[in-house]
Amino acid sequence: MHDLMQLTVDSGGNGVVYWEPAWVSTKCKTRWGTGSSWENAAFFDFKGKAVPAIEWPKASYVWPVDVTFSVADNGQPTQYLAGDFTGGVVVPMTKEAGRFVYKAWLRPGSEIVAAVAATESAVADAEAQEVTVPAAAGTVTLR
Repeated sequence: MHDLMQLTVDSGGNGVVYWEPAWVSTKCKTRWGTGSSWENAAFFDFKGKAVPAIEWPKASYVWPVDVTFSVADNGQPTQYLAGDFTGGVVVPMTKEAGRFVYKAWLRPGSEIVAAVAATESAVADAEAQEVTVPAAAGTVTLR
């Protein structure tokens, strides 16, 4: 559950809802059988006592931060970026205040790789730049 919650947070979600009281097994007989075939996913043991997994909402999760990738505007009409955080997809950067920018929500402390170029096709041959995501929201300047 902890891993699922962290993945949800990393992907921009706010939380996870997980509860199905019918998964607690009983000696009840139904046309589908006795007890619950999902009891391995319950938060309670066979005596009704909570198992350690029930503590997952109290864990410390690492919340992503807003990161702005910035490239100088040297007169080029466009700028493109690709990185492991974009799934390798080349994305256009937007022009703001004389710079090209791309905004993402990333886990602080993560090591990422990014490349930028003036044309979409040139990104594949551009220099890969290794960057550490800052601990707080901020700007990362790329070359």
